[in-house]
Amino acid sequence: IPQGTNTLVTYVDHWMWDITVYMLSIDIEFKKNSDRSLIASGKSYRPSMQRAEPEVMIRETLDKILSK
Repeated sequence: IPQGTNTLVTYVDHWMWDITVYMLSIDIEFKKNSDRSLIASGKSYRPSMQRAEPEVMIRETLDKILSK
């Protein structure tokens, strides 16, 4: 982690296969670099029949986080 970094952004993506590979969910967290305490988090979950492009799921997760 570069010196002077204030916030860490981490994510965990989960992928599934159902005829094609698709993103099932993504969890995004913003944490303070100093003590790793959670600032904000969000999640997007889309089962097979409601799947969306990863970019859409990431954007909706970030929109949830940043609207708080």
